[in-house]
Amino acid sequence: MASAVKVVLFSFHLYPGSAIGGMRPHALAKGLAARGHRVHVVTAEESAADNAAYATIVVPNQHSTRRIDKLLRYPDMYARWVRDAVAEHRVQEILRECDAVVTTGPPFSVHAVGLRSSISRRSWAWLAEFRDLWTDGPYYTLGPIRRLMDSRYERDVLRAADTVVAATETMADCLRRATTTRIRTAYSPVAEVPEEILAQGETARRNSRCLRIAHAGYLYKGRRDVRPLLRAIKTLRERGEVCEGDVELHFFGPMDKTLAESIDTLSLGDFVLVRGVLPRDALWRSLAEMDALLVIRWQSHLDAPFIPGKVLEYASFGVPVILVNAVPNGEAEKALEEIGCGLLCFDEADIIDALTTLLRHKRERGTVRCADTSRSGRFSAERFVETYEEIIAEAVTTRVEGNAD
Repeated sequence: MASAVKVVLFSFHLYPGSAIGGMRPHALAKGLAARGHRVHVVTAEESAADNAAYATIVVPNQHSTRRIDKLLRYPDMYARWVRDAVAEHRVQEILRECDAVVTTGPPFSVHAVGLRSSISRRSWAWLAEFRDLWTDGPYYTLGPIRRLMDSRYERDVLRAADTVVAATETMADCLRRATTTRIRTAYSPVAEVPEEILAQGETARRNSRCLRIAHAGYLYKGRRDVRPLLRAIKTLRERGEVCEGDVELHFFGPMDKTLAESIDTLSLGDFVLVRGVLPRDALWRSLAEMDALLVIRWQSHLDAPFIPGKVLEYASFGVPVILVNAVPNGEAEKALEEIGCGLLCFDEADIIDALTTLLRHKRERGTVRCADTSRSGRFSAERFVETYEEIIAEAVTTRVEGNAD
């Protein structure tokens, strides 16, 4: 970018909060600020207040986020937070001076920031970022009537934004079918986990004879189906290839009913630990001690365009990433193959093969490693920020020319 620009980024979630959705906006803000741009991030994440890499304006969420609020509030349960954030005096000041505004969802109500400012009156370029698809995504659960309402809102966002930014090219293709607005793609970077955490984790792995595998996040009542993995471990136990102490599955996140039922049904209580929700730093320290990390594909063909945030978080730990319920030509599958750390499991037999290989390496070498992910191509932080710089510059130039006309 030829000259520094003033960017305001709206993101409900932000590192170091526990939500994985806060990693991408953090990487963007940090990278732009390091390149000399003036960056402010407006967020609800109170733990981000002391972030030294860029300026933050924390607007705490004062409103309930119960399940019923998904239905009672429009377009989602965070809509009132967006209203509060835009009304904040400090936010109003920086909006008057900025060159570009980036709104990143989910939650998708964050795009109301752009919709509240009419196209003809706003001086700044608006970039609406879709980290996930909205009404066409696998996570949408509100029924056909609400889908019609939300689809209309989504179309308004796609039409009004100066540029729409997608997290994968497959997502961009989906969005292009819904709008003539300029669509650009910026792939998220591999997370930057501190070297001190990685070194401590390496030591812990070498000091343990047990193959430890972890999953972090929600299982969504079985829509991320862990049963094929559990059945694979049961099969290995029945063959006499593993016993208690050889393998442990660690689940970081809230207890899921379907997980609890599966553990009980398959009698795998000696192999599984549910460790609850941890703050980001504590989670990273725990994940660094694991020999492999687990991603479970959503039980829907609509999941193929996505690279779950945890894929690029896991890739930073230098251990294999097991992808269960893999799909041919999925974005996450391609990412793991390109980075060089993926074990793609399309069925239960693949899972058994992956576990057998990992167990052999653990027993022979004392640790399990994968390819060096430090040079991760299009998933590097440098490539991500460079791409975004170009996208912002293009949007700002177009907006300035439009205002001049």
